[in-house]
Amino acid sequence: MTDIDRRSLMTIAGASLALAGCSDDFNKGRKDRNASKFPNPSATGRGVCPVYGDTPNKPSPFSNFAPEYIRVVYIRFANGTMIGLQGYVVNPTKKDLSDDDLKKSVTDLITKLRNNSGYDINNIDIVSCGSPLILLIFIDNDKKSEISFADEFSGENIIRFTDQNGKFPYKERMMNKAFYDLHYIEFEDFGSGRSAYRLSFWSKDSSGNDIKMAQVGNASTYSLFSMNIHLKVPGASSDSWVPLVIDPDTGNMGSNP
Repeated sequence: MTDIDRRSLMTIAGASLALAGCSDDFNKGRKDRNASKFPNPSATGRGVCPVYGDTPNKPSPFSNFAPEYIRVVYIRFANGTMIGLQGYVVNPTKKDLSDDDLKKSVTDLITKLRNNSGYDINNIDIVSCGSPLILLIFIDNDKKSEISFADEFSGENIIRFTDQNGKFPYKERMMNKAFYDLHYIEFEDFGSGRSAYRLSFWSKDSSGNDIKMAQVGNASTYSLFSMNIHLKVPGASSDSWVPLVIDPDTGNMGSNP
């Protein structure tokens, strides 16, 4: 296999992580919160939960995107553990960037993150998005042999948003009307098979209105979404893959970015 131990992935702390999908009756009992978001070994969904709001691969229905920051979510799996860090850089143009310009803008930050420095948040429990920004989810593993985004399992919905957070006690989250323009970027300069997904965060609530800035430390004012990042990890045989889901909350917690 690789240096990723599939069995020990189940013990990783931090953002919820599941090796199986949502059950077929995931939608039953949602209103009274009896349905669990924990993995069901008999699930047929292969880690794919029902979509809540728009799928982020859609083009944004809004115009004049003015991202103030670039938020980088750095993920690496090694020796049976998951490293998750967050960092950001200011976008001085406050305009959308091409993929090439984006890569240039985050090269120094990713270099620092892979050396365990340059972060403002040392986990990915909640991905901080306090204003309109470009969100980059970077996986520092070889997609050809170690771990990658789960396009083969979930089709175009490689990142989804669901109606509850992934940890008990379950709380309702916002319908996605904020994250769009999801697409894939190669980062071969950082090693074989390195890749990332970028999204545009428009800082909009479920009605399409601008999200108001929350109060730091006051969870009742937060505007949070439940994000499912779908990955795949090598299985027991050389030609098999196992679906994997990381489901952090994301949104406005009262700080920039």
